[in-house]
Amino acid sequence: MSSLFQRLGIAILVASSFNIINDVINPQPSIAEVITLSDGTRCEGEFKGRNGRGLCVYSEDPSGQPYDYYRGEILNGQPNGRGVLVYGNRDRYEGQFRNSLPHGVGMFLFANGDRYEGNLYNGQPSGNGIFTFANRDRYQGNFFNGQPHGRGSFTFADGQRYIGDFYLGQVNGQGEVILPNGMRCEGTFYNSNLDGKGTCTNVQGSSSRRYTGEIRNGQPGGRGTYN
Repeated sequence: MSSLFQRLGIAILVASSFNIINDVINPQPSIAEVITLSDGTRCEGEFKGRNGRGLCVYSEDPSGQPYDYYRGEILNGQPNGRGVLVYGNRDRYEGQFRNSLPHGVGMFLFANGDRYEGNLYNGQPSGNGIFTFANRDRYQGNFFNGQPHGRGSFTFADGQRYIGDFYLGQVNGQGEVILPNGMRCEGTFYNSNLDGKGTCTNVQGSSSRRYTGEIRNGQPGGRGTYN
């Protein structure tokens, strides 16, 4: 069973690498169409001083098209409020920003087909959210610093499912595994393995068989009973 949870060794790094720094901007007219920060970042839109809404381009491709860019609300020269951030690798974030970072409620669409929807704190998933992998694996539950942490469920594309406790991206604590063939195992998990006391029930047609006892590395081991 240990291989069942190999995908749970994930660390979702989604913190933004860009920064519209707290530049000292030269005094602007009350309404400006273009603001250029001291690092060369160009923002076009409608601004009053350092506040407004516009498009900020961090880099361009050889044809002059935006490569890394932000479009949305700007406060004090930084993304604050609602906006869209598109990375050069075509990853995309849509949602709320605070001090240049995704913060609040939003959605990441990754170029490889992965997707995250939910709460973010300082650029990383924190709180309740859903991460759907391109291969259709899916985690739904609590996040902390970009990793599954707390209560949640992980459903694999082949139908296998875990419901229970997570700790920093690993299955740790009380939980239950449900296999496509109907077999269910519940108990204490450690480092993504059922390890300790547990119960496994295997239903075959009108009959069922249950093991209750000690489990080591996902297999019955030690004292236990079958009935």
